[in-house]
Amino acid sequence: MFIDTHCHLDIIAECPENKSLTAEDIQKIKALIAESIDQKVATVITIGTNIDSSKKSITLATEIPSVYGSIGIHPCDTTDDMMTNLAELEKLLALDTKNRIVGIGEIGLDFYHPGFDIPRQKAYFRAQIKLAITHNLPIIIHSRNAFAATINILDEYKSQQPRGVFHCFSEDTAAARQVLERGFFVGIDGHISYPKNNALREAIAFCGINNVLLETDAPFLAPQKVRGTKNHPRNIPLIAEYLAEEVFKNLSSEEIGIKTTQNARQLFSKIR
Repeated sequence: MFIDTHCHLDIIAECPENKSLTAEDIQKIKALIAESIDQKVATVITIGTNIDSSKKSITLATEIPSVYGSIGIHPCDTTDDMMTNLAELEKLLALDTKNRIVGIGEIGLDFYHPGFDIPRQKAYFRAQIKLAITHNLPIIIHSRNAFAATINILDEYKSQQPRGVFHCFSEDTAAARQVLERGFFVGIDGHISYPKNNALREAIAFCGINNVLLETDAPFLAPQKVRGTKNHPRNIPLIAEYLAEEVFKNLSSEEIGIKTTQNARQLFSKIR
């Protein structure tokens, strides 16, 4: 069986932003999960990127047994009202009486999209790392065009030993070495299978199977075999198959599933 450690179920199901999930929304997402289970994807982590999606993440994790959630503020969703947003995250953690929140994320730095505010992103990143450390939760890191700055901030907390994953890892082998040296996992998405990504394949081979997690980032980044379609957690086995064929050639896709599931349970220790 497989675990999709990073997807956005509310976006896949096209749930309206800033509106609570309806019974119809939840039924639609339950159908998505049933399709995933048919493809041996037994567990899914749906990711928060702002307060609205974080609330949806908790609702889905509470309503659907095979779903867990994360909460956090994505760097592209940061606003000037940081203290209010952090207080909201604290409230969500306090309400999680069933232990369905398995991580803080996705959080980090994004210097790619126009209009980014570097000081504000860094302030949110630091604050959410502290939140994760306080609550003994792993962090799910988004880092785009900002790897050095991301590493520098992580190193500020080295003595407190934060743990987590570099979601949708897209860097080279030198960067992968830095990630592993800090005890973090790397998340592998469908873009590992895109023809141009030779350097990424070399970096993932360097990481080895013990240091990687499988994720779809659905509805984004569909694997090459289904590229151009809306991505879905059911596509996790396609990523495993590609890894077995092109990266970890001494392993079968089933063995990759077993090991990456063990890795996911090691990092996200609340998953049953």
